[in-house]
Amino acid sequence: MIHDPHVGLGHLLIAIAEPHRASLDAYHRWFERDHMYSAVLIGPGAFAGERFVATKELKGLRYPADGGVFASIDVGSFAALYYLVEGSVEEHFIWSYSKTAALFDAGRSSRDRDLVLTWLCDYRGCVARDEHAVPPEIALDHRYEGMVMVWVEAADSTPVSELEDWLVAEHLPASLVDSSIEQVQIFEPRDFPMPPADVELTPGSIAPNPWKNRGRVLLYFLEAKPTRDWVGHFAGLGEAIEGSGRGRAALVAPFIPTVRGTRAHLGELW
Repeated sequence: MIHDPHVGLGHLLIAIAEPHRASLDAYHRWFERDHMYSAVLIGPGAFAGERFVATKELKGLRYPADGGVFASIDVGSFAALYYLVEGSVEEHFIWSYSKTAALFDAGRSSRDRDLVLTWLCDYRGCVARDEHAVPPEIALDHRYEGMVMVWVEAADSTPVSELEDWLVAEHLPASLVDSSIEQVQIFEPRDFPMPPADVELTPGSIAPNPWKNRGRVLLYFLEAKPTRDWVGHFAGLGEAIEGSGRGRAALVAPFIPTVRGTRAHLGELW
């Protein structure tokens, strides 16, 4: 038997934001040169992070048209994803809340964006196309060509566990066939730990999660741009899920990775 030690992927932090147009460059520099590292990645348990962008073209592919879990389908240009080691949530956020407050006091924060969605999730598992797929804990460092985020909500009469079982056993394996999708990671939304009473955070940044016990977040990691397989594998995904009678796709949203340290795609957001 081969012994394969690895870092255990336990949790996902999702931070989706819409930058202010007039201060886009300042926000972009602050986020990728300072905030990603100082506010998350140097904290206990955080071991990987990647930032994704949705251009105007990619936003045009999103559905449903009302934006689902977003206030509008047109917002949410940037999505930052972070992996945390299994069991590290309490330790990380004890550090994070104090660190965020200290960064604010030091002038190392930004008001040049609107928070669209900030969620904490627990890792539930992964469905891969083959046994040689990139290990889940390495996915954010692998630099996939594209990523599609899908929020799947269970039907009123369906337990979330039953929806997940159907996704894992039937729907997701079939969706990987003849596609650029190498793996799909499954996450369960949860609440953030409560911050200390003396720490003031950005309003809305850790609101109670409305999807707790209601659904799952799916991350599709692609070996090609999302546009390549959109018609064949994603455009009809919502109908397939709803047709199962077990749930619905509340939002299907494609992204591509940012090119760190550059202005790539900044002129394509709107």
